[in-house]
Amino acid sequence: MAHKTDVIGVEPPPVEDMVTGSIKDVPSNEEGNLHKTLKDRHLSMIAMGGALGTGLLIGTGSALAQTGPGGILIDYSIIGVIVFMVMAALGEMTSFAPMSRGFGGYATRFVDPALGFATGYAYFFKYLLATPNQLSAIALIIEYWTGDRVNPAVWITIALIAILVINFISVKAFGEFEFWLSSFKIIVMTGAIVLLLVLALGGGANLERTGFRYWSNPGAFAEYKLKGSLGRFVGVWSTMVQAVYAYGGTELVAVTVAEAQNPRLAMARAVKLTFFRIVIFYILSVLFLGMVVPYNSSELAFAAGSSTSAAASPFVVAIKLAKIGGLDHVINACLLIFVLSAATSEVFQSSQ
Repeated sequence: MAHKTDVIGVEPPPVEDMVTGSIKDVPSNEEGNLHKTLKDRHLSMIAMGGALGTGLLIGTGSALAQTGPGGILIDYSIIGVIVFMVMAALGEMTSFAPMSRGFGGYATRFVDPALGFATGYAYFFKYLLATPNQLSAIALIIEYWTGDRVNPAVWITIALIAILVINFISVKAFGEFEFWLSSFKIIVMTGAIVLLLVLALGGGANLERTGFRYWSNPGAFAEYKLKGSLGRFVGVWSTMVQAVYAYGGTELVAVTVAEAQNPRLAMARAVKLTFFRIVIFYILSVLFLGMVVPYNSSELAFAAGSSTSAAASPFVVAIKLAKIGGLDHVINACLLIFVLSAATSEVFQSSQ
């Protein structure tokens, strides 16, 4: 039976294709064909851990110092809701008509070729500029151990070669690389969240049970630029930028799904996992951070002004306040892996 064509010119997929996830009957005018070697496990793990990076491990420190525990919780919750709605809408489009050209392809197909052109190149230039920033961050992280004994250009060159090799080998190699790194990032963030909860309940070396003490003193909201309620309001809005940056990269799964063997089923599962990632890794992280680190802490102020390394992480500040030593090197190693994963993904996304 022939299917009725939608008013926008897209033919709905057959029912049997929705079950198998096949895209063979979806009309497409695309010139290139993708290998489609990514499996569901690749997409699921990328959806859970692909976006976890320095924005969460480091950026939350300056946000907490600027707006307080209540403000940062509000910011990350609001942006989390927006991100999930965007991902849900993107999941609907991807499940309806999978395309290899990502956002630009959907903008071209559903709106206008001009919008598709602008969207594609804006996204390309975004990651073209972001990748050098990640490479510089890798050098700064390694300098935490080596100091000034080695020129940063050495570490940048090594990292760049490794990233290019991973992307040039094959999409399957990239998928495996991201699968294991995302698995590692999930383990690290889960451990960090559990550690923060233990510290809040008095499990640190100082045996101090903080609970929600810092929500009362110094308070749930910090004043920023101005005094009183208006200053606290400005503080909440001023840290929206850090929250947006922390969620950056969530759309990676929507780009990689074009390489999936069953894109419709994989994208539906990925959107569901995005919800749990937002709640567990973002909302719980900032909630527990606000319980163990006061926003007026001198240690936090120092971290907020530090470069990209373990010294800049609010998680390290929480560890120091609890009188636990030695974990700063572990956090720094985790940061190195996080940034390497982010840089590899950004090169892949810009090429798509």
